[in-house]
Amino acid sequence: MKMAYGSSQSSSSSGVERRHAARKPARGSASVKTQTGTLRGAAVDISPAGVCLTLPEPLQVGATYTLALHIEGQLEPEVSVLGRVCFCIEHSGRYRVGVNCSLDDCFR
Repeated sequence: MKMAYGSSQSSSSSGVERRHAARKPARGSASVKTQTGTLRGAAVDISPAGVCLTLPEPLQVGATYTLALHIEGQLEPEVSVLGRVCFCIEHSGRYRVGVNCSLDDCFR
């Protein structure tokens, strides 16, 4: 696995997990609006505080993007949110991207 555009923010330097909300596996699609167009990808996991995506291109860590999420089995079938990228890791020719955003409405 190769780091891209920054490092993972999900663990502290002591190796202790810093997430405050439990993630659960997700099935669904995601669209991310960038300055040059829209990237389409898939959701890997989701929590009330964010989502992990796989995308064909990297996103800039620390940057804010608008996401459209279509997650199977959630109360809201389609959600549009603004989120900040906290990590972007190259993985098998694609990018695993962690986005910090408020998805509380999906979990009610």
